Amino acid sequence: MHFQTLFFVALACALCWVNADGSASQLDESGIEIRSGDEGVTGNDLEDRAFNAFSQECLKAHNDYRSKHGVPPLALDPTVTAIAENWAKTLAARNSFFHSGTQGYGENLYASWGTQVTGKIPVDSFYAEIKDYNFNAPGFSMKTGHFTQVVWKSSKLMGVGVAKGSNGVTYVVVNYYPPGNYYGQFPANVPRPL
Repeated sequence: MHFQTLFFVALACALCWVNADGSASQLDESGIEIRSGDEGVTGNDLEDRAFNAFSQECLKAHNDYRSKHGVPPLALDPTVTAIAENWAKTLAARNSFFHSGTQGYGENLYASWGTQVTGKIPVDSFYAEIKDYNFNAPGFSMKTGHFTQVVWKSSKLMGVGVAKGSNGVTYVVVNYYPPGNYYGQFPANVPRPL
């Protein structure tokens, strides 16, 4: 099967599945959408229920890579997640792929068609840019901006959004707070792997 994958870096983060067919979503007694993948979420805490298995897998992949660089782990945040979910839904509704321009958040984008997307796959693509990063001359490059945002030491929170467009494309948006990729801050925020 032929498939193509696109990804791009920007400034933001969050997670959610959207029904591209326009079907109604089912809500539980707390008013939280019941989604495929929620079966792996344990407990009744509203905050835990807000993050499905996809977002948990995406978070784990981020933190596995961050630990390779000795930087603190990220945490999923409901506010950052809402921002990411909203943009993923917007991309899916428009069948388009471009950054949100949301101020104050880092953003990595990923799109794929022809294959099932897991929470780890986009993060693996982002991190693969390490091969082009020059630790001897740290700085921003369009070829490495996803990677540097993933491991950016000063980022503390993330959110993930995922939605499928009518064109069959799955859009993944990951937002970060505080954002990374600031000029002059790369040496302090993008350490070499341990």
